[in-house]
Amino acid sequence: MMMKIKTRTALLFIALSAALAAPAAAEDQTTHHGRSNAAERFDKADTNKDGKISFEEFAASLPDFMLADTDKDGKVTVAELTSYLEGKGAKPKRAERRAKRIVKRYDANNDSAITATEIQSRQKKVFALLDKNDDGSIDNNEWPSRNWHHGKGHHKGTKKDNGQNSAE
Repeated sequence: MMMKIKTRTALLFIALSAALAAPAAAEDQTTHHGRSNAAERFDKADTNKDGKISFEEFAASLPDFMLADTDKDGKVTVAELTSYLEGKGAKPKRAERRAKRIVKRYDANNDSAITATEIQSRQKKVFALLDKNDDGSIDNNEWPSRNWHHGKGHHKGTKKDNGQNSAE
């Protein structure tokens, strides 16, 4: 009888361990091809396929918010960016929240609008933070292993530092 209890306890422990480990394993965010989303993003950004991402490749892989400048004054406002994001399929309230967050992050002079210069400045800052060895390019070991440019938790670690350093 005591052996059955120990066996059940051991099996219960194994089952719980497996259940708790499943979310951690899923955190890798693999795609249907068995590759991680991070690896696919890296490959997509590495347009010349040299195994590293230059600043130009990095900047080109990011959304071009200046496309939202509908009045062509060289500035993108929250309203313009909201309309642009809605045109890309975002729901109105979510588009507005996201537009406000983007403008807040990129607007260096606090005029409630972003310019191409402010966007490029922000991109250079993020690129420099990701380029941990300061060689002017981002290699696969420096590339974030998680979804770093969307939603909460962006910039949380790279494959190399396992989340101990953050890029922002």
